[in-house]
Amino acid sequence: MEQNVNLNKKNIKGFTMIELLVAIVIFSLVLIFMLQSFLLAFKINFSNEVKNTAIRLAQDELENLRNKSIDEIYDFSTNTTIYCPSPCNPNTTNNDCKIERVVKGVKLFFGKAIAVNSAEKTYLDVNLTICTDVKDWRTKNNIKYTIRTILSNIGE
Repeated sequence: MEQNVNLNKKNIKGFTMIELLVAIVIFSLVLIFMLQSFLLAFKINFSNEVKNTAIRLAQDELENLRNKSIDEIYDFSTNTTIYCPSPCNPNTTNNDCKIERVVKGVKLFFGKAIAVNSAEKTYLDVNLTICTDVKDWRTKNNIKYTIRTILSNIGE
């Protein structure tokens, strides 16, 4: 029995150069769109980590404020805030109002500011703001976190 081997070029299976180029172009487009998604995910993740850091710093600062006398924070004779007055500025030269942290390997500066809503001799109603120059990925505004509390001298 003889096998008939047909070596006709039309029957040879494989990729042509055009098919290979089309596959590379399609693969490149898919890769570009995936890369954009990864970059967006990185921006969102970094922004959220900076927000979480600002929240933790605000909580830590509240504890520090509660350990201070209200006379160290507010001057009742001039009705002005002494300790880190508003506005919040992460680039301030006042080291008491500036906090340095590393977030995801990036050194960032956070500012802190106190705004007094109402003041009596025994208590202060204050807003504590922590801010940074990092932009929120959604709003494109600088990330800022404000928390409100009552500080009192009662019990000292």
